[in-house]
Formats: sequence, structure tokens, C-alpha cells
Amino acid sequence: MDTYDPASEEVVPGAVIVLTGMDGRYVTDADGRAVIDIPAGRYWVSVRRWGYDRLTGHLDVIHAGEVTL
Repeated sequence: MDTYDPASEEVVPGAVIVLTGMDGRYVTDADGRAVIDIPAGRYWVSVRRWGYDRLTGHLDVIHAGEVTL
């Protein structure tokens, strides 16, 4: 899933992703993506970038591994 602006359909680099229960923050790259190694579990996800609304929701990870957001 790429982080993109639905109005302009351009990717949004520099969005900050926070998953509760995980240390640190992740930032989307120039393609609007962040690759995160996540253990199995349920996470509350928050994505924010200045000038945009904050996106939040649950992420259920069934099998541990890399996830591209």
C-alpha cells in the first residue's frame, strides 16, 4: 500500500508511521512506502504528515515478517 494524496494522486514521502507495541517510528520513503519487520499480533497504527489528516486503525498481522505500508 502506497501512501498517496487522493486529490493529486501523488505519493506522500515523509509520512510518520507509529505502531503501538513497537519501538520507534517509521517514515515513508520517496515512493510513499515503509518496510517494517513486524511480529504476529494486533497493532494500533497511526500515520501522520504535516498538512494532512491523521490516519488511524488496527493492523492484524497473522504471520511475522516484513510488511510494506
